[in-house]
Amino acid sequence: MTTAKLALPSAPDPNIPQRQATIPEHDVWVAASAGSGKTKVLTDRVLRLLLPDNDGKYDGADPHRILCITFTKAAAALMALRVQKKLGDWVMMEDENLRNELRDLLDAEPNDHVIHAARKLFSTVLDVPNGLSIMTIHAFCQSTLGRFAIEAGVTPGFKVLEEPRSHELLCQIVDDLITGTHHSDQLMGAFGRIATYMDLDKLRDILLGFMAKSREISEFLKVFGKNTQSELLEFLGVDKSFTSDIGFARFLASINEEDLRYIARILMDNGAKTYQDNGKKLADWLALDRQARQTQIRLFEEAIFTKEGTIRSIGKKLESQYAGIPPKIAEAVALYLILKDQLAILRQAEQTSDLLQIVDFCLSRYASRKRDMNALDFNDLILKTRTLLESERLEWVHYKLDEGIDHILVDEAQDTNIHQWEIIRHLSHDFLSGLGNDKRLRSLFVVGDEKQSIFSFHGADPAAFQSMRSYFAERSQNAGRVFNPVQLETSFRSARPILELVDTVFENPDLANKLGLSDHQKLTHFSYRDKAFGLVELWEPVIREKIDTRNTEIKWTLPIASDSPS
Repeated sequence: MTTAKLALPSAPDPNIPQRQATIPEHDVWVAASAGSGKTKVLTDRVLRLLLPDNDGKYDGADPHRILCITFTKAAAALMALRVQKKLGDWVMMEDENLRNELRDLLDAEPNDHVIHAARKLFSTVLDVPNGLSIMTIHAFCQSTLGRFAIEAGVTPGFKVLEEPRSHELLCQIVDDLITGTHHSDQLMGAFGRIATYMDLDKLRDILLGFMAKSREISEFLKVFGKNTQSELLEFLGVDKSFTSDIGFARFLASINEEDLRYIARILMDNGAKTYQDNGKKLADWLALDRQARQTQIRLFEEAIFTKEGTIRSIGKKLESQYAGIPPKIAEAVALYLILKDQLAILRQAEQTSDLLQIVDFCLSRYASRKRDMNALDFNDLILKTRTLLESERLEWVHYKLDEGIDHILVDEAQDTNIHQWEIIRHLSHDFLSGLGNDKRLRSLFVVGDEKQSIFSFHGADPAAFQSMRSYFAERSQNAGRVFNPVQLETSFRSARPILELVDTVFENPDLANKLGLSDHQKLTHFSYRDKAFGLVELWEPVIREKIDTRNTEIKWTLPIASDSPS
């Protein structure tokens, strides 16, 4: 058991960075650790956007012009509930209490206009059709595609295929592929080869992973076609025309058979029984014709290599008598290892090509099933919305969307994938351009924590997170706006030892760089519960031994019924 040292400094005032993050005039990128008040900051940001300022220069945003994108439906519901509750409290709150609360929120003394506006916000938001636009990225895409169905190339009135149903449908397609007899010989050949090294569950998992990247897979197949083996061979450094027969023929043409026969004869005539057996295997292999040598290559391998794959020794006695034998063996081994590498590349190219053919079939069958159901899955929602926004022919679609959005808030940004970032980039393009005569107050707000990212989930990408932060900072500053990176470093949840452990882990420069910290920056957390006790335990990992059950007899006995009364 290891206990972390209590060495963190006292927590600074957490209200200061939280208030900085809610300033409506600023574009803000918030790094918020777990328990640092992220949801509160999001809620406060929405409230400040809705409120006018004391100077009368800003009348408050129209509720329907605020778009808040969260990662889950639960997070969206929680945030909407918090905003509605706060607005409801403001309606019934005593004047003095409301004034104090608004002072804390705005970091300024609210005037009567601001107080009056705060009391009206509940009814104002209540009158907005469908309420505040606090939703998941998929819900936003569904709404957008519903508005511009024809332009996006989807059938009006489509339904959304939830992930459990999508997974079930894909598994059905894989099962049909296994049991189907009507597929082409090429497809069944590909499936037959894949079935020799991959079980059904693993194949399902891989296909689901490919489905998450259907756009990339489709574009790849458009360029290289369904049979990609030759291109993959060339990419991996082998001739496009390479086959196992060609590789083996080159190997046989390169080896010195006379040297190998000499080695086999020496081993059989002078060595111990083990060496004699190896020499006989080598001699038997050399006695075969070329075709048989290829099919019986195991004789060569058993003669030259140990079960662990190392080169067999001929013993110190023979080495001293025949010093020329080890170099001759090493020469043959080097040539054979070249062949093995080439054959491994060939298998990799064949298996990848086979898998892509199956993926292409599954994508096609999956798309057909969805068309029959008039359904789009979550991946379709994202990709079709991105395609819609990237179309230069549909400027009026951009105009309509831009007219309806003044403020964009992105929650859990660390789990946003590149396609989702592209949607956000297009939505914010106009008001981050610095062009035009639009005088509306507009802003971008992003909050996330890379330490919490599920980078394998839905294609979330740490590189995209970093590049988009740099992109938005540059765009905002070039447009003459204020881009404010804010660190929420005070945890209201964790005690000091836990936070100190996190900071210690990220003292590693490589890990710190992956969080976007430069070499001279240091990750620092503070605990709001400064006096609370905390404990960190490091447990030894429990390693489960993997049991090979393929040739293991499973013994079990029938349960014996009890004679005792129940």
